[in-house]
Amino acid sequence: MIDEVLINAGTRETRVALLGDGQVQEIRIERHDSRGVVGNIYLGTVMRVLPGMQAAFIDIGLERTAFLHARDLVAEHAHGGRPVGVIDVLHEGQKITVQALKNPIGDKGARLSTRLSIAARTLVYLPNSDYFGISRRVEQTELRQQLWYAVDAMRANAGEGGGVIVRTSAAETDIETVRADFEMAVGTWREVRARRDQSTAPALLHRDLPLALRALRDLPWRRIEKVRIDCKNTWLEAKDYFSRALPDAVGRIEHYGAEQPIFDLHGVENAVNEALQRRVVLESGGHMTFDRTEAMTTVDINTGSFVGKHNFEETILQTNLEAVEALARQLRVRNIGGIVIVDFIDMGIPAHRDQVMRALGRALSRDPVKTGMSRMSALGLVEISRKRTGESLEALLTEPCPTCGGSGMRNSAQTICYEILRELRRGRPDNYRVVASSAVIDVLRNGGADDIAGLASNGKKVELHAEPSYRQEQFDVVAG
Repeated sequence: MIDEVLINAGTRETRVALLGDGQVQEIRIERHDSRGVVGNIYLGTVMRVLPGMQAAFIDIGLERTAFLHARDLVAEHAHGGRPVGVIDVLHEGQKITVQALKNPIGDKGARLSTRLSIAARTLVYLPNSDYFGISRRVEQTELRQQLWYAVDAMRANAGEGGGVIVRTSAAETDIETVRADFEMAVGTWREVRARRDQSTAPALLHRDLPLALRALRDLPWRRIEKVRIDCKNTWLEAKDYFSRALPDAVGRIEHYGAEQPIFDLHGVENAVNEALQRRVVLESGGHMTFDRTEAMTTVDINTGSFVGKHNFEETILQTNLEAVEALARQLRVRNIGGIVIVDFIDMGIPAHRDQVMRALGRALSRDPVKTGMSRMSALGLVEISRKRTGESLEALLTEPCPTCGGSGMRNSAQTICYEILRELRRGRPDNYRVVASSAVIDVLRNGGADDIAGLASNGKKVELHAEPSYRQEQFDVVAG
């Protein structure tokens, strides 16, 4: 699905756009002053053990303590095939080596595991595990056998123990490249172990690659035709990394030096802006509306201005089918995780509902992030679950409006006007100065003129002052 990669690397942030089928399929952004922690290995201190939750909070040096659940403890902490209680394994003040599985999201700390892994392009080394497996996407029996025997010999010769997961990308290269990746991963583990022995908790023992190299490392290079990078230093780093990891890819990594910003190519900047909008317009004229709540994201699909060419049922079917592809892409671009409830336009023909569900299944199957979906309900609702991999694009790039607090609504000027009048009526006879936004003052001077006159007849003189810098809900009633 991905055939071109654009990398915009600045001094403060790096942005990666993955393109496929002529459209932006994913956007990844990393701010250098708030770089993610996924993949990092830490020496931490157990701060609290919670038997009731079978979890512990670990200080790894971040703003918030991180979370370690019992199921993320290594197999050596199992007893009789079942994990023992955290209170039998962990205690407050204990030093422990952990790896971040998830970035802090909202008010939640990072998610940790003691199942350490060091990723290379063709394999993942598991220093404290004996698991050995090959990706199911490596389908050729002969190739699987070659990789199995070769990697098993590498493990034996290294003398370090540990497990290995051979990635799909191993099928795109030769055994020597796989061997180089294995040696690099084992060497990284030795460095981690040496730092751990010399460090005081909390300490960072290993930081994963920066976004540009991490994204390129994990991509399926079989289909990628070109990578363009607009920063010369990042381009040189990428060429150096892949000259060792995948020499055949070096020729596809280009330095983009044109004056036109790299994200103006293929409309990437427009795709970023679209992904921050509540409404997404479909080519036919229909639209999807995204709303985020505390527990889930809801998506409403509407025919909009699309009237179709044949009959109403066909119009609904075409809109829903078009929305399926756009929805799957928006989930990736916006990096929406958790529960997503999709309200399709109601279809009266069962065959049409089946057709839409099959199309949705195909579209979601192309998502590299784990997804699942329910059956369509009688009301046309479908529940989609998508694994959280970090902050959504919206959470990363935006913040709640200071006026509405993120609700998207604010009190009308008339509502504020009535609130001011109630406050004036509660006060004792005196002179008052009302300072408010221009819109509220206009309502007071027009619709509230009789009320102001009534207050004056009761001994309350009211002076109105419009302050352009005030938000609509902001006002002051000053006596004297």
